[in-house]
Amino acid sequence: MGPRKDQEGIKIELSSEQEKLLRLFKGEHSTSELKEQVGRSNRVKFKETLLKPLIEAELVEMTEPNKPTSKNQRYRLTKAGKNFLLASDAAES
Repeated sequence: MGPRKDQEGIKIELSSEQEKLLRLFKGEHSTSELKEQVGRSNRVKFKETLLKPLIEAELVEMTEPNKPTSKNQRYRLTKAGKNFLLASDAAES
């Protein structure tokens, strides 16, 4: 299941693997770095099932949005992504 926003745009549901990926973000990362950290080998499946849904939910952003296929493309958490993790951590406490 991918991230999903409700009518108010607040509720987001992530798979455990998507949440694990989100928690790996400390600065900017390439697709290869992220893929390796979650133990995925297939780049296309990784991007389609994990990374793309996080971008669409505006939790992660590209550093070069006008050049999505750039070899220098990296990804970072958005403010919404940081807030999601803070809220998630608070809910677990």
